[in-house]
Amino acid sequence: MPLDCLFIRLRSVSLIAAAVLFLTSAWAADHQTVLYSFGGPPDGTDPVGSLLMDSAGNLYGATFSGGIYCAPFYNCGTVFKLSRTPGGGWTETVIHDFSGLDGDGTNPNGSLIMDAAGNLYGTTALTAFELSPNQDGTWTEKTLCKFNFDGTGLDPDGGLVMDAAGNLYGVTLEGGGDMQGTAFELVRNGGGCYVMYSFGIGDDGKEPMGNLVVDAAGNVFGTTYAGGNAGGGTVFELSLFATGGWREIILHSFSGSDGYGPKAGLVMDAAGNLFGTTSGGGNAGVGTVFELSPVAGGGWTETTVYSFNGGPDGSDPESGLTLDAHGNLYGTTPGGGLFEYGTAFELSPRQGGWRETVLYSFEGSSDGGLPTSGLITDRAADLYGVTPGMGIPSVVYELTPPLGCGTHCPSTEH
Repeated sequence: MPLDCLFIRLRSVSLIAAAVLFLTSAWAADHQTVLYSFGGPPDGTDPVGSLLMDSAGNLYGATFSGGIYCAPFYNCGTVFKLSRTPGGGWTETVIHDFSGLDGDGTNPNGSLIMDAAGNLYGTTALTAFELSPNQDGTWTEKTLCKFNFDGTGLDPDGGLVMDAAGNLYGVTLEGGGDMQGTAFELVRNGGGCYVMYSFGIGDDGKEPMGNLVVDAAGNVFGTTYAGGNAGGGTVFELSLFATGGWREIILHSFSGSDGYGPKAGLVMDAAGNLFGTTSGGGNAGVGTVFELSPVAGGGWTETTVYSFNGGPDGSDPESGLTLDAHGNLYGTTPGGGLFEYGTAFELSPRQGGWRETVLYSFEGSSDGGLPTSGLITDRAADLYGVTPGMGIPSVVYELTPPLGCGTHCPSTEH
């Protein structure tokens, strides 16, 4: 069931850009459920990155701060698990406390991924790590790579992605040969971590952010926050030379009207189209959702899917997108919304364009707010996400569509 099956509170609809409809609504408050509210250092604080759900429905994530180490502030960060309880609630378990000792790393920043064996992979400010489950319910952590400023780079951003062979890829925001960030590879089975590309040469982009995407041919795609021929950031591709090594191709440079400063990575659909967000630029200067489509014979075409207005529809998106089986896109904004504490939104493809629907406007109270992490969806079309704190509660939340409206709810446009 697509998530645009909603009871819609009508506000306004207007034509945005080329045949893109903006439809605001909000899921009723009882359709946003706080699954867990972080209470202090032992259970972690300031969750980062998108959540991960396993086949049993358990949720995993990381917190930038909190945990039991790094006194007196206890701010080295954690990896946590949320499990359903028989009564219908959720319980949180910290499966790893980062300490900074013996190369353990501190302050994870980015999403986790899981392999077929149930091992978790992620990054901290200085390391890439693996967490493996034990039969007694504990987890064993292993450091896969230690980052440094002038070598592999520093401050990995966005977590990791795994290819079909089990190799891992990611980016660092800083460091590398030109000190503008790197893309790196961790070769499976102890093969080491290597810089694939150092950014900062000419117009090739600077400060890569967010997750990478790997296609079936092994090509790697990502974004940079700055650089490019107009200074507004880029979308890039890294591909292997036949003789070894990687080459970079700039697929698009943002100029402002089409977006500016992407802070998140990409998602790819089955046809090879890439989708992402920019934190600025667009019609109102407060961000866009874009699509890059491959052109027969070579090259890519960029289309602005949606340009945020900065009002109830949200503003300044910092997170990536989630794509469902129906081609709908889901994301969050830390700005805008009915209460100015951000939104969760859906973009649905329609003939001649896309329609934006605000699924939820955060109130900045017990429901959290200012979301900078993306959403995930389960088989029932429920959405899950986290809010980072920043003076208001840090929570894990669920958004559930209303029942009883079939495959698609009709919407009325005024």
